[in-house]
Amino acid sequence: MAQQAPDFGRVVRLSISIAPELDHRLREAAEREGQPISTWVSEAITEHLRKRHRDLGIRARVLELEEFFGPIPDDLAREVDEEMVRLGLIDRADL
Repeated sequence: MAQQAPDFGRVVRLSISIAPELDHRLREAAEREGQPISTWVSEAITEHLRKRHRDLGIRARVLELEEFFGPIPDDLAREVDEEMVRLGLIDRADL
């Protein structure tokens, strides 16, 4: 899953501050998957950035369609949201 950076394997050290509970969950997840924490975090960041890039593309396309067709009706937007929750693409808490 992890892709090699353009600088061919060099790494940088990064210092971050996170809540103790998140630290605990991170360490458990990395251990469960048999990965060093740095690898687990790097893969999580890569995946998050990929999703953000995809989401920005979708938002841009929706704006283009709204400019052409007009605003998406609220009932249709709710229906799409519910279907995305059902498919596991988004969490209900994010609505």
